[in-house]
Amino acid sequence: MRSNLVFVLACGVVMASSGKCMADDEVEKLQGTWILDSVETKGEALPKDKIAWNTVVITGERFVVMNDGKVQREVTFKIDASKNPKWIDQVFPGQDGQLVTRPGLYELNGDTLRLIFDRTRPTELKTTADSNLNITVYKRNKK
Repeated sequence: MRSNLVFVLACGVVMASSGKCMADDEVEKLQGTWILDSVETKGEALPKDKIAWNTVVITGERFVVMNDGKVQREVTFKIDASKNPKWIDQVFPGQDGQLVTRPGLYELNGDTLRLIFDRTRPTELKTTADSNLNITVYKRNKK
């Protein structure tokens, strides 16, 4: 009985540490500067002339949204790469000063990062004609 308990505890430690390592590896892949490439809303891509162009700089578990070189907002984030689709949560101060968590999903495919956030976690990286969701697509700045 005692050896079974030790085995279960050891497995739990290995699983917890491997999950942390997976998250760390995924966070590392997100590092860098990302330039907004497109926005999908209501199931369709927005015309390029309707997009407010911005850049996202990811450092550690923090990203800074910039427009014309000026900081627009800063947020911290947490990911869970073990979920399918992968989860990302933004955390930022609300208007009342209290921290707000905005749940979302992300997809990293090479140098393309797709993000979707809402008040409750979306179930897929997809918009429909009757949704109020936006998918932002960023390309890694290789400079």
